[in-house]
Amino acid sequence: MDRTFLELLRSVPRLNPKNASVRKCKICGRDASLFDVVDFNKFCGHECYTFGPSGVPVYYFRCPSCEFLFTDFCDEWGPEDYSHLIYNDDYAKVDPDYLGARPIREASSMRSVLKGCEGSRLLDYGSGSGVFAEEMTRFGFSKVSNYDPFSSPTRPSGVFDIITCFEVIEHSPDPIATLHDMMDMLSDRGAIFVGQTLQPFNIEEVRGAWWYLAPRNGHISTYSDVTLSTIAHAANLHYYRGNFNYVFARTELADPVRLAVERIGPRVDTIVLFAPKDGDFGTAWHKPEKSLSMTFRWSAADELRWEKVSLTPSIVRIRVPYVMEIAKDFAKNCKVFLNNDQLSAFVASGNIVAETIIREKDSFNITLRTPPPVAPKAIRNSSDERLLGLAVEVA
Repeated sequence: MDRTFLELLRSVPRLNPKNASVRKCKICGRDASLFDVVDFNKFCGHECYTFGPSGVPVYYFRCPSCEFLFTDFCDEWGPEDYSHLIYNDDYAKVDPDYLGARPIREASSMRSVLKGCEGSRLLDYGSGSGVFAEEMTRFGFSKVSNYDPFSSPTRPSGVFDIITCFEVIEHSPDPIATLHDMMDMLSDRGAIFVGQTLQPFNIEEVRGAWWYLAPRNGHISTYSDVTLSTIAHAANLHYYRGNFNYVFARTELADPVRLAVERIGPRVDTIVLFAPKDGDFGTAWHKPEKSLSMTFRWSAADELRWEKVSLTPSIVRIRVPYVMEIAKDFAKNCKVFLNNDQLSAFVASGNIVAETIIREKDSFNITLRTPPPVAPKAIRNSSDERLLGLAVEVA
């Protein structure tokens, strides 16, 4: 072994959870733990290390709350750094479709989605080579503009009814700032159509082996359905879920834009149910405790209630984020009720999740029914006699 690396290994501190790396989530501000490490040369493709390793590690972090998966590797870079290190003459080797094939496919798809919007002002944000705008113009869209900080850096004047943003936000080191930049150019009755590859359902199994986690492609920010919904809520926009295409929309939409948005898919609202910050410690909840990165409370009863939760017409996703469970599969055996109706629920990424359709705005009681809480003393070598169920995050 090389002596330099041997000395480096000898300097590694003893294992201690206090040495764990965390970063503040760029979306919701929660602590995000180290998720995985890949080499800088990893790119999108089956043979993701075709060009060999660079020897430069890139650390990715994932937020347990909004599921944002990101690296801060490029946070201090300027435009010249990106141009020299990622978007250089070699970029076509790791993403040959960006020059033409992909924007042509996107234009063909969006032609039908945006039917009726041919006279609307349309901006392609992160336009790359400008092929998408050329194709849309050829399809009869008469007011199409480009903006890209690298290839078309001159900002267009005025506002736009429709902004398209395909395979762009994964390149942004600050997604919230990028969204606000688009919103500055969006009309009061407009919508942003986002094309984006989302994390797979088994991301916690594949981790850094996920093909899309690719720093050499400039993929420094990746998203889940939950992340996009969180971003929309923070920006006071409505989120519509499709298949690869998603929408951030103003509350009031121009009629042609509204029809286009509805072609993408349904509106989705996410409600996160946390353990209460305050309350009677001796009934449903034990007193708050702290882990390395969050505050939580153990449940003390088999029925947890959140009363008078206001819901609006949409598909509503209900999430209960938990840190620990007293026994294996405890969370999987929990049941979610909306008033008296049981919802289909599942466990994903440390959340109990249920979805339902709300047709009229109203207030609802949401109940989580769990298996009977158990004392740690009864199931393992512990002196803790409290009855415990789920350790649920405190907001």
